[in-house]
Amino acid sequence: MFIISFLRKKQTIIYIIIVALIWSLWPISDILSTIKKDVINKQNKDAYIEFQMSLGQLERIKGINNIKDVDLGVVVSLEKGKNIRLFGSDELRENDLIVNPQIFVNYNIGDKINFLELNYDFYIVAKEAYERETNYINEQVLLNLTKDFDTHIYKVTLNDWSIVNKTIKDINFNSNSNQGLNIIIYNSDGGIYNYGEYILIYSLLIIILFGAGLLILIYIIKVTFDKEQEKRYLYYCLGFNKGQLNRLILTKIFLILGIGTALFWLIFGVVSLII
Repeated sequence: MFIISFLRKKQTIIYIIIVALIWSLWPISDILSTIKKDVINKQNKDAYIEFQMSLGQLERIKGINNIKDVDLGVVVSLEKGKNIRLFGSDELRENDLIVNPQIFVNYNIGDKINFLELNYDFYIVAKEAYERETNYINEQVLLNLTKDFDTHIYKVTLNDWSIVNKTIKDINFNSNSNQGLNIIIYNSDGGIYNYGEYILIYSLLIIILFGAGLLILIYIIKVTFDKEQEKRYLYYCLGFNKGQLNRLILTKIFLILGIGTALFWLIFGVVSLII
């Protein structure tokens, strides 16, 4: 009788609904996480990570789940004191060379180029202004000619930029102390990649929402407990002992939490079926 009367009270019904709403913070956080992920990936769709590491780490780097593509490159010399960033492309023929016009100012299409560290003749087929003054040769030729180099430049793109920090840890995992360091993240224009503001906004929203939910939950439990304590004398007059009274109070609190939780899952299940 006491339980049924308690559940019929308007205040109890309101508390049950509030508990269900607090549970709804879970799918809301998932929605916010998806929004954060979409915003970051859209903002940095042309971004990439660049670092130096040995060629022996190539398969491990390719095997990292969040890494989408890997471009390999090296630093070679066009002439003494003039370093060139050279990357591989599977779209070029064996002797093809695409050069950056900012570096190869005095060279023309068809000119033969032989880099100091590479005993191989390349012929300029195009002059294109890539970011960071990058130049391209055939990918397999680059691998064959530079397999004995101590380090290579790795330029990698990601599937999901919202977990870039975890990906960087995966890149550095089990690498030598002088490898995988000085990791730099660039946008397509060569500028430093920026994602921190979105992570901060998302984190603050989640903290505020769950913090508010926890405080409201504590308030509901406290108010319910205090109101039942006010009736302690009445319960004693009706024959309740201290142990029975405590069990009754706990039962009412657990009913609010339990029914509120069940209500949430019922609504969540119906909505999931509809959408």
